[in-house]
Amino acid sequence: MNRTITYRLSVTLSLALMAVILGAAIQEGRKCRFWPGVRALYPLPFRWESLSEGFDRTVLKFNGRTLGHEPPRNYIKRRVEVLVFRIDTARFPLRVMTARGLFGTKKAKLSKVHEKTGALLTINGGYFSGTGDPMGMVISDGELRNPWSEEGGSGAIAMFGSVLRIDWIKKITEAAPPPQQALQNGPLIVEPGGEWGMIHRRDKYFPRTVVALDKSGKLLVAVTRKLYREENSGGINLYEAAAILYNTEKIGGLEAFVAMNLDGGTSTGMQLTLGDHHDRIPVNIGLPTFICIMPPP
Repeated sequence: MNRTITYRLSVTLSLALMAVILGAAIQEGRKCRFWPGVRALYPLPFRWESLSEGFDRTVLKFNGRTLGHEPPRNYIKRRVEVLVFRIDTARFPLRVMTARGLFGTKKAKLSKVHEKTGALLTINGGYFSGTGDPMGMVISDGELRNPWSEEGGSGAIAMFGSVLRIDWIKKITEAAPPPQQALQNGPLIVEPGGEWGMIHRRDKYFPRTVVALDKSGKLLVAVTRKLYREENSGGINLYEAAAILYNTEKIGGLEAFVAMNLDGGTSTGMQLTLGDHHDRIPVNIGLPTFICIMPPP
């Protein structure tokens, strides 16, 4: 075998070995570039933990360096942890609750709402004004608690009997009969049919709460978790939230059929009480609206 053939064979074998190693690394998620500058840290395909039949949980973790959009435009080291629940709402009903309906006040602490309702999972609701009033349509147990408004957001999550929908607010308001539960907010970061819903990536990095439907109609709840002692953790922009929900499961996404942003920042919070499973992302402020996942009837 001459020297040229030997060299070509050596190069071919080296490239093949590199491809195998890279493929294995990507399969483990540690080299998976999930969005610009950020890599997934969890094995692929990621695994769901069953908390109860029809109620699953997983945790998605990322880290990397992202160029900030605010001046000075320096690279920001970030660690992101997203707690995700997958819920069959035909088994575990969804209710939209208000502080006024429960306590007669404009705002209430999420922990108090969770305790009062006996919910299995409680998350923060939608936007609200400086006076503490919801900024969009709220329907709780069949009662209109707040009307539709243009400022309230482009989408809504709504329960029609045992059927859960996330859709454009116009379609929800025009539905007949009306939903028993509904909460307006937005934007729809994944539009109905699994269409990409974001135009730019210039939103600030904040904690986020997102609700979505997968292709089987199950509810997905995604909440970022602050990693204590980590200064730049827990914050993502809406473009990144959309990427997590939109991307295929093969590369570590949730492959949502539709996804809607809820209020974020200091409003982001969650409390879980399901059998032996307890978890919470505390909220230090009062909120006017909440989404509760209830025990089976």
